Amino acid sequence: MNVDCIVSLTTWKGRINNPDLPKVLYSIFSQKTKYKFKIVMTLSIIDFPNKEADLCEALKLFIEQKLIEIIWVNDNLRAFKKVCPIMDIYPDTPILTTDDDIILLKNAVETFMDVHQKYPDCILTELGHRLVDKDEICTGSFRLFPPHSLFKLPTDYFMKYFGGYEDDVYMAILAKMAGRKTLILKKGICFEIKSPSYNANALNRIYTKMPWVRCRQNLLLALKKQKIIEIQ
Repeated sequence: MNVDCIVSLTTWKGRINNPDLPKVLYSIFSQKTKYKFKIVMTLSIIDFPNKEADLCEALKLFIEQKLIEIIWVNDNLRAFKKVCPIMDIYPDTPILTTDDDIILLKNAVETFMDVHQKYPDCILTELGHRLVDKDEICTGSFRLFPPHSLFKLPTDYFMKYFGGYEDDVYMAILAKMAGRKTLILKKGICFEIKSPSYNANALNRIYTKMPWVRCRQNLLLALKKQKIIEIQ
């Protein structure tokens, strides 16, 4: 199937049965756009050992109707698994990532893809902020990654140095290493609401977040030691 882009998301066992998940999926499926896209959801076998049998009925229906592709991974890279495996499988296709707790506006895909046509080498995000380095921009809930826009490090580095948290900070470092700029678009152009029903089971409330500044420093020190990079 030839597509112009991939819309990727993930979830976990604590939110798979949330009644708002079908609304999230429908907001992606019902996008009004001239671009052909495919919905991909990456799930961990650690969360769902019985694979499809452990999924909610709404998601099973999307799978049966071939409206969504499920990619199963053995390792649980948490939020980063909606980016890393997809880039390996679809290396030459722009990837738009979204969260499992936001309802997209109907023009979200088209808005980002239109900007992508003008700035094909830039990562796009609606929300974002700069980190320690001015060229490291932490992206928000909805973003577009052009092909080959993140430097490829061993898969286990995210868990090893960031403990599975702050994937946006980790990707900001990878983007700079790849020599890619990130454009922050106008606020309010991609998603309508952030579902309040997910708050109780949000990953950043379930797990203790590691200090991202220390994680960043440890990763950069390791990369310098290995002579992979020279950035500060």
